[in-house]
Amino acid sequence: MLVSSSNHNTLIGNNASYNNDDGITLSYSSNHNTLSRNNVRYNLEYGIRLYKTNFNTLTWNNVSYNDCGIRVIDSSSVTIYLNNIYGNTKEISAGGSAGTDQWDNGKIGNYWGDYTSVYPSATNDGIIWSSPYKIGEFDYDHFPLVNLITIDYSSPQFTSTPVDLIIYQGYSDLTVSWIVTDLYPATYMIEINGNEVLSATPWTNGSTISYNIADGLLKGDYNIKIIVTDESGNIIQDTVILIVTSTETTTTTTTTDDATAGFSLIVAIFAGVFLLIRRIKVEKNL
Repeated sequence: MLVSSSNHNTLIGNNASYNNDDGITLSYSSNHNTLSRNNVRYNLEYGIRLYKTNFNTLTWNNVSYNDCGIRVIDSSSVTIYLNNIYGNTKEISAGGSAGTDQWDNGKIGNYWGDYTSVYPSATNDGIIWSSPYKIGEFDYDHFPLVNLITIDYSSPQFTSTPVDLIIYQGYSDLTVSWIVTDLYPATYMIEINGNEVLSATPWTNGSTISYNIADGLLKGDYNIKIIVTDESGNIIQDTVILIVTSTETTTTTTTTDDATAGFSLIVAIFAGVFLLIRRIKVEKNL
């Protein structure tokens, strides 16, 4: 697989194995790309090669039994962590970054198959080895892992989602909230009718994510979508349908008049059916 002079791509869940050259190559100003949950094995040259690229992220990949596991040359600001790198003739070859690459996320690094042969006197706490793994002249994995990583294929999960809403113009202080769980949370973003209104924002496991809807929306239909990702690139999303009407809508009545009560019931049922139809249309378009 070759990505050349191309930016902001995400390569997830590929089997880049048994090739006569590289498994995956990013080259010539291919920047801001993410490689995640790929199996990169038994390639005759490099498993993953980064050449003259910047700001790329490699995480949750299996890189094994290649001539060289990962090759990073003349590339900078690369982030590489939570990868299994083992069984390669040479696990890593890196140079030219001048210390700008990150081989851990500040807490967790990578699993290196040759760690114990390189650092035979190192100790561990069952999770992290005591000595950093040296990558090159300037770069280190400061938190090398003791055990192989189980690749995360599970998406974040919602434990609470907001209901669809019908409100009237003149509303204020309207907030929608979600509760999301995942062991490796990353970021979330929010769109309204396909337009991004909140860019990638960090979240934590089990936290409540709230979004305050700006006052003054005009009469109409609004699809509020949240897109939640974890560190391995798994995604879950939810859409809330918001309908802004010109007059206040209520499903309660204070009159005992049967005709009025019946009319209110019909309005409430119609509103519920309308919301259901809107949600079906939205889900079909996801």
